[in-house]
Amino acid sequence: CKLCIAGYYLIANACTICPGGKTSQALASSCTNCEIGRYGQSGVCSVCQAGKFQNEQGKSSCKLCPQGSYLTTTGADSSDDCTSCTAGKYNANQGSTSNVCTNCPAGTISAARAPGCSNCPEGQFQASSGQSSCEYCPKGQYQPANGQTSCFDCAAGKYNGNTGGTHGLHDCTNCAAGTYSSAGAASCTNCAAGQYSSAGAATCTNCAGGTYQPSVGQSSCLNCDAGQYSGQQATACSDCAVGQYSGVGLAACLNCWAGQYQNENGKDNCKDCSVGTWSNG
Repeated sequence: CKLCIAGYYLIANACTICPGGKTSQALASSCTNCEIGRYGQSGVCSVCQAGKFQNEQGKSSCKLCPQGSYLTTTGADSSDDCTSCTAGKYNANQGSTSNVCTNCPAGTISAARAPGCSNCPEGQFQASSGQSSCEYCPKGQYQPANGQTSCFDCAAGKYNGNTGGTHGLHDCTNCAAGTYSSAGAASCTNCAAGQYSSAGAATCTNCAGGTYQPSVGQSSCLNCDAGQYSGQQATACSDCAVGQYSGVGLAACLNCWAGQYQNENGKDNCKDCSVGTWSNG
């Protein structure tokens, strides 16, 4: 009668080594499965090493912890025992035995247990590394590319009132006539009284002398009436003084000629002196 040692079993009057994933005690006539958390080779069951696990009985090897995780202890019997990389980090390798999770670079993100990082989509960005979500481009900006760390400003004279803009031509709109904007604007601003603008203006233009504009947000200036005048950026016109006159849209009043006079304010011509009188103008 043969006596088989541990790891062997008796079959056909011969001691035979247990197959992979199994073991036996001494004097055994059959082999038994290695337990979960272990693997069997050459009739011996051993605990799974760090970075590995086994959730099934009777296996000859252990499974690697998946990408996006690691395991520092031995004898694990479930993939849940593998520690997940936190959101914003990744690990592209299987079977890691230490915390080798790496921050996702700026412009990319990841969820927990990630094997890699994902680019932020168009219209979004991420300025910092190790993040789990992207941010939408703010109003007044846009981003046409993936994986970016910032957004572009709409040009001066344009605006974007929505977040998440993806294209400068489509999302950035010309300011209307009578308004203006600087770069990166979420809205346009009315031109002040005494100023005007055309569509798509980065700044407003002062009304020229002889014109005025009493209201905000206008696309043109108004001519001063005859008998009045104005300087630049005027919101109203002033009457010509006595002894002066003006035509329409003049920046200054004219003095009456010799032999003429004007004894009233705000007139468009001068009066001739009566017979027998004179003036120097």
